[in-house]
Amino acid sequence: MLRLALLILAAGPALADDRAVLYGAWGTAEQCARVLLQEGGSVPAEPFEIRAGWLRQGQFWCRLTWFPTEFRQNGLFTTAQASCGEDSVRGFSVGMALKGEELHLIWNDRIVNGPMRRCSGN
Repeated sequence: MLRLALLILAAGPALADDRAVLYGAWGTAEQCARVLLQEGGSVPAEPFEIRAGWLRQGQFWCRLTWFPTEFRQNGLFTTAQASCGEDSVRGFSVGMALKGEELHLIWNDRIVNGPMRRCSGN
């Protein structure tokens, strides 16, 4: 029984690598190209950048606490608890659904960003 428990615990860190396919910059063509949001303006569209412990879009940063990854027939799904902000931290549940080459971010089961593709060079 002890050996089985150790085997299960030893496999835990390997499971974290399942979500590595999500790491990198994701966005629409405009976000990846950082097109200006307003003609003559100075604020560009920004892709979402996902890493092991955080997610950001421009100046918007979130610390991530991951839940298990599910492999589905058409892709991968995982959820993370996101603590976002600096002075006033807000919590979100962020679902990440990767189907083929397209990623959707689902915030609190209500707001969806996507479909997004991996930005070239990432």
